[in-house]
Parts: sequence; C-alpha cells; structure tokens
Amino acid sequence: MKNIYSFCKKGDNLKNEDVFGYCDNYAWVIDGATDVFERKILGIEHEVAWYVNKLTDELKKRCLQGYGVSSYTV
Repeated sequence: MKNIYSFCKKGDNLKNEDVFGYCDNYAWVIDGATDVFERKILGIEHEVAWYVNKLTDELKKRCLQGYGVSSYTV
C-alpha cells in the first residue's frame, strides 16, 4: 500500500485522540473520544490519546508479524 496523502487535524483538546495507520494491505482509522470522566482509570493525563496510540502501534506490530484481521476481530 502506498500512502499518497494523509492528514489528521487536532481538535480543541490538548492531545489528538484520532489516529490512522496502515501496513501492507490493511488500513485503519480510530476515532478516539474525549475523556468523559474526571477519574483517570490508568492514572495518566490524556488517557484516550494514549490508548488509541497504543492500539494503532499494536495493530501495526501484529500486521508486520503476519496476523490477519480475523485473528483479533470480535
């Protein structure tokens, strides 16, 4: 897959909760949501941004290891 153009604009929050990624013949877009609770489950600031970035890193890692979509689709 060849990336011709990509763009992701940060909204009003301090961190961008939206990410995209691609690897081989797979591509994904994750529309993160603004934190809705004051209580932090992970105990870190910008939990949603952290989570979507970890998720996209894991998707890319699994893709590079040769896992197909069906191996982690629920």
